[in-house]
Amino acid sequence: MAPASVKNGMKALRYFDEGVKNVSGDTIIEDLHPAHAFLQAFGFAPAAYSRQLEENSVLKGAERGTMKRRSLLLTQYYRAMIDSEPVDKILDKMQKYNEDHPEYPITRDVIQRSMRTRLSKRQKKYHGVTFTPRLDNMYRQYGSEFDKSSSLYM
Repeated sequence: MAPASVKNGMKALRYFDEGVKNVSGDTIIEDLHPAHAFLQAFGFAPAAYSRQLEENSVLKGAERGTMKRRSLLLTQYYRAMIDSEPVDKILDKMQKYNEDHPEYPITRDVIQRSMRTRLSKRQKKYHGVTFTPRLDNMYRQYGSEFDKSSSLYM
C-alpha cells in the first residue's frame, strides 16, 4: 500500500543489491549498471530488463506452440484410433512435426505411451469426469446417491 515513489526506491535498492529477479527469486538480469538501478527509483525500468522480458515471452510462446502442436497430433491420433478412422494423414503431420523438432520427436514409443495413458484415464472416468485418485471413491459414492429421477431441467 506504499506510494509508487517508495516502491520504486525499494525496487531500485533491491536491483542494485541483488540484480533483477522474478517473483520466484530466479535471476533475470544479474549485473545491472548502477545508473539503471538509479533510474528505477524514478520509475524507469531498465531497458535490458524490458528486452529480456520480451525475449522470454517470445521464447515461451514458441515453446507453448510446439507443445500444443505435439499434444494436438497425439490427441488426433488417439481419436482416430478409437473411432477406427485412417491415421495416414496424422502420421504425415507427425513426420512433418519431427522434421521441425528433431530434438523432441514423436516416436513410436511416445505414441504407445500416449495411447496407454489416454486409455487408462478413459477407464478411470466417472460419467466423463476424472477425480483426484484419493477422492475418487468418495465422489463416486456421492454420485451413486444422487436422485436420478429428478432434474433441474426436467
